[in-house]
Amino acid sequence: MAACEKCGAQLAPYTPRCNYCNTVTAFGAAQQAEQARYQAAAGLQAAQYEQVRAQQAQFAARAEVERSAEQAFNWSLAGLFLCCIPVLPIVATVMAFRTRALAISKGIVVPSKVWMAVALSVTSVCAFGGSIIMGQRLEAEKASHKQALEKAIGKHAADEKPSVETVCKLTELYLLDSEFKGTKITDGNVNCDGSKWTVSDDRGELTGVQVKVYESSAPQEGNVCLRRGQKWVVEAVVTTSCAEYLRAKAAGSASASSTASAESAPSSTAPAAPASSPAAPTKAPLPKRGR
Repeated sequence: MAACEKCGAQLAPYTPRCNYCNTVTAFGAAQQAEQARYQAAAGLQAAQYEQVRAQQAQFAARAEVERSAEQAFNWSLAGLFLCCIPVLPIVATVMAFRTRALAISKGIVVPSKVWMAVALSVTSVCAFGGSIIMGQRLEAEKASHKQALEKAIGKHAADEKPSVETVCKLTELYLLDSEFKGTKITDGNVNCDGSKWTVSDDRGELTGVQVKVYESSAPQEGNVCLRRGQKWVVEAVVTTSCAEYLRAKAAGSASASSTASAESAPSSTAPAAPASSPAAPTKAPLPKRGR
């Protein structure tokens, strides 16, 4: 038996409270302390679990933001290398701002690649616009230069034997629209100092022409082949002589015409005769029976 500490009443063992004065016994106090320890441990475990869940959610959100920023950066980088496709930097910019909004909503610091993607996208768009403006400017300068050449040539292209200066301008006008050694010149650098101009019937050749394909490159020497109709026109600018050029051209035309003739000619092979069917076997006569 146990006695109540307050009223002295006799209590059964393991009684948490006095039945008379409701005083907590030593056993009840120990029981309450144990329950409090259990609740504290359970609360700590629940807090730790919630903390782990929050960390996992934060890690997943950070990974999502980083992945989105990486995609935006890759699109902007592709747009920088392929500046002729302006849709790539536009897509990269949209993805970058979406990533920024996602990072802010998740409480995450905006990755640096987001701002790098925006910077690269702006650079790509500016490069694309600059290339268009530069191309238009070059085309305008080229058209203006061609008009100046045509005005300088004027009626001299119809002369029986125009001057070397006129033929040089005809050559420059030709090279502005045609290739020399696989490249079109853009600035019209043609130098005919010391060139030799010879005319034979309706053909002409200007030898020793110096052509600069690029402003910074060394001049390349070539020969200009011209033919005469109502006026002189440049037929080709070659590194060989015009005679060799004409022979190669004639050989190529002859080869093409012979190939076309061979393809269009009907076949002279007679059709094979059909195989004859094998002869039917003959029956041997039956022997006669004697009477």
